[in-house]
Amino acid sequence: CTLGSDYRVTGADGTFDKAMAEAGDDLSGPFAGVVSVLGQDDLTIANLEGPLSHSKPAVAHTFVFNGKPEYAGVLAKGSVELVNLANNHAGDFGPDGMKQTIASVEKAGVGSFGNGRADVRTVKGIEVVNIGYLGGGKGTKERVVKDVKKWKKADNLVVVTFHWGVEGYNVPTDDQRSMGRAAIDAGAGLVLGHHPHVLQGIETYKGHHIVYS
Repeated sequence: CTLGSDYRVTGADGTFDKAMAEAGDDLSGPFAGVVSVLGQDDLTIANLEGPLSHSKPAVAHTFVFNGKPEYAGVLAKGSVELVNLANNHAGDFGPDGMKQTIASVEKAGVGSFGNGRADVRTVKGIEVVNIGYLGGGKGTKERVVKDVKKWKKADNLVVVTFHWGVEGYNVPTDDQRSMGRAAIDAGAGLVLGHHPHVLQGIETYKGHHIVYS
C-alpha cells in the first residue's frame, strides 16, 4: 500500500493525492471494495510502502514516495490493523519521516512493525508477534532466526514478514525459499512476502504457509 505519490508529482493527474482530493478526501474510499472482507478477519496486515509525513526527502531514487499523515486513516477505515514498515520505500523521507509515519498510524489506531520493532498483541486469546525484514541482505537470515527464537513461545504465534524477491518475477528465488524455510524452522507459524508486485506461489512447509508474494 503506497498511500501517496512521488513527491515530485504530488497532485498531478493519476496520483493518489489527486484521486483523493477529487473524492473529497474520503478516507474510506481506497478500501471500500474489500472492507467487507477485511472487516471479518482476525488481523489484517498490510505493507505500508512509503512514509506519511511532513518531512523532507532523504533519497534521490527513481521513485521517492510520501503521503499526508492524515492518510493513515485510510488504513483504519479499511479495517487494516497492522502495517509492516520494513521495505525499500518506508525510509524515503529519512528517520524523521519514519517517526512521523509511526506516529500517524498509531494515532489512527493502527499498529506497526519492522526494522527491529515488533508488534505484540492478543488475538482471540492468542499472543501474536509480528516482525518484519527488508529481505535478502547479508546477515538477514541469521538475524531472522535469532529474532524468531527470541519471540517464540510454546503457545504463541510468530508471523514473519519479508520484503523480498525480484519485481515482476512470478517465481520465488532460492534466497526467498531459504529464508522462508529458515523462519519456519526457527518457530515462525506464518511467513508473508511482498515486493515483486505480482503474485508468487504459496508453499506449505512443515505444516506452515510461506506466502511468497
